[in-house]
Amino acid sequence: MPRTLRIRRGAQVLGVPKSSDLARIKQAYLRKAAFWHPDRNAHTPALAKRKFEEVSEALQVLSHEETRRLFDAGNLDRPLLRKLAGAAESQSKDSRAGY
Repeated sequence: MPRTLRIRRGAQVLGVPKSSDLARIKQAYLRKAAFWHPDRNAHTPALAKRKFEEVSEALQVLSHEETRRLFDAGNLDRPLLRKLAGAAESQSKDSRAGY
């Protein structure tokens, strides 16, 4: 399945409505991540890794305001997701450092 298709269905991957708030998204992520974690699925490592990555991408898309807006509009692709995620991580580090 193409990665862009997986990104577009992030809410489905987590099993939440697109209108869910951040707390519900994170709760669904924790449940799905624990279920699909590769360490807990040693009998199917390839499937577990793929599903765990899907769940992580879904959280990445739905937990940031900018990526979620783009997701809702259907304008999100993988390169843009990486760029936005990198910018969000950089801002988070700066805020923790007191800049």
